[in-house]
Amino acid sequence: MEIKTLIGLLAGFLLLAILLYLYYKHRKPGQAKFSGKQIIDNIESWGEPSTQRCASCMANGNCPSRTHKTQKTKPIEYYNDEELDQYANREANSYSLEEEADFREVFETLLESDLKGWLISLKKRHITLPQSLQATIEQKPEFRHFFID
Repeated sequence: MEIKTLIGLLAGFLLLAILLYLYYKHRKPGQAKFSGKQIIDNIESWGEPSTQRCASCMANGNCPSRTHKTQKTKPIEYYNDEELDQYANREANSYSLEEEADFREVFETLLESDLKGWLISLKKRHITLPQSLQATIEQKPEFRHFFID
């Protein structure tokens, strides 16, 4: 019984190898070769026009926001700001002074090196900064692209 099982397994592997060989041999030239990782990495951009770029991309072809694609698959990182989740899907000009103070409190306690990550975190959570805080951050050229729609 063991020999028959072994012969059956070998025949199955041989059949699989032949099928894979024939598939790769008869594939059309120029047919795209995508790995599973490439498909997963680019899934967020499916259905979006490829000409949709920010002003920085159009100006010099070097987009500072290219890291967004790789960061979309990472879990959302919080910066001790979970209370800001209540402001999701709000307009930048719809915040009261008290609500703006909530944002400013987090902003003022951030390390300079954490600002980019915080902005990405807010974007993933669909939280728009109040206009006054956007204006403050836009004064730093490396962060202007975060507010381009």
